[in-house]
Amino acid sequence: MKKSALLLPCLLLSAVAWSSASAQTCASPTTITSGGNFSGDTTTGDTSVGSVCGGITLTGAVDVYTWTNAGGPMSGNITVTPSNATFDVGLALGDGASCAAALGTCDGTADNGTGGAAESIALTGLALNKTYFLFVSSFASGGATVTAGPFNAVAGQLPVKLQSFSVN
Repeated sequence: MKKSALLLPCLLLSAVAWSSASAQTCASPTTITSGGNFSGDTTTGDTSVGSVCGGITLTGAVDVYTWTNAGGPMSGNITVTPSNATFDVGLALGDGASCAAALGTCDGTADNGTGGAAESIALTGLALNKTYFLFVSSFASGGATVTAGPFNAVAGQLPVKLQSFSVN
């Protein structure tokens, strides 16, 4: 009995660790939270996404993240920093009922054209009650930069819902 009781938590932890290591695709985007740090690696990303924002061509695979703005105004930025000096990150933000629908909309893009530089998209002013999709990829055309690689990111202040309230 004790062995099986210990086995269940170990299996659950290994399943969580495995799922966080898989690619974030348009078919299965990863949900991000307010002020949360997240990381990824577009070398294992979704290669079926060819363009974003109604026609901007991606030159690398894409990692896809999502959240719904249901609680109130957002502030700050989502900032993505490549983990190596040659990965030229490009970001696009779209909204829609699905990832496929969000590919045709454009709530913001970021690409300063330099490998190794952080990119940010402002969250201020995004509409309430919409689901947003963040596409992390590259718009680079080659040369001294690479179009895929590992990255670290931080989300600004996404909305939260009040769960309870009391007056003492």
